[in-house]
Amino acid sequence: MKKSKYEGTRSKRAYFFHYFEKNADLFKVLLSDHIQVDFRYQMAKAIEELFIEEYQYELEEGTNLDPKWLYIYRSHGIAGLVIRWIEDGFTPSPYYMSEQIIKLMLTTTEVFRVKN
Repeated sequence: MKKSKYEGTRSKRAYFFHYFEKNADLFKVLLSDHIQVDFRYQMAKAIEELFIEEYQYELEEGTNLDPKWLYIYRSHGIAGLVIRWIEDGFTPSPYYMSEQIIKLMLTTTEVFRVKN
């Protein structure tokens, strides 16, 4: 696995999860069965817009990947992770989740196999 690097500040990373934790009651209601599924999509779309505005990927030269799809793929994945974190009662801590997001954003694999 290739070594990746992250350039950013710890405080900015943690703010993302602290915001959800601080507004726990609101997000529990928005994610309840009584609310339209559209909220989940809207959350992913908002994360996608945040990524485009505030972050930049450096893809290897010659990579045949449209960055638009990378942003969409990762933003929906993070939205799913945030939703699960909220459903699990905001545990583990926002700081831990911020660290996990950074690790997920930097993780690459050289091999992808279909299991038999």
